[in-house]
Amino acid sequence: MRDVARLRQRSHEIAPFRHTRRPPVIPRHRPTPHVLGFVPLSLSGILGAPETRTHRPMPKRPDILPPTLAPRGLSRTEAAAYIGVSPTLFDHLVRDRRMPPPKRINARTVWDRKKLDRAFELIPDGDHSDHNPWDD
Repeated sequence: MRDVARLRQRSHEIAPFRHTRRPPVIPRHRPTPHVLGFVPLSLSGILGAPETRTHRPMPKRPDILPPTLAPRGLSRTEAAAYIGVSPTLFDHLVRDRRMPPPKRINARTVWDRKKLDRAFELIPDGDHSDHNPWDD
């Protein structure tokens, strides 16, 4: 605590006055909507401006494949849903090598559906015992 007080005292001794001036602050803001020619619908009647389009969500990509044909390459979430687990559990299965690694196609990461089928068949069933209670 004393060291901090000494440092403060020494800093005032070295430079007791600071006559530095800060540069003026230039506000950075987005251009107002009326500058861009866009007036929200809520203000269009008030300002007398023509109505403009509101924000629409981007249309979904059309399905090119027929519904009877399953895609060969699946994304991470699609592959997880395909075998019936969450994407997080699917990541653990890939890390444990119980599921196959993905293929890289440019920037895309894709899992082969046929390899997923083979890997899923190799996962053991839930009941490991040879004893069947119905045999009693």
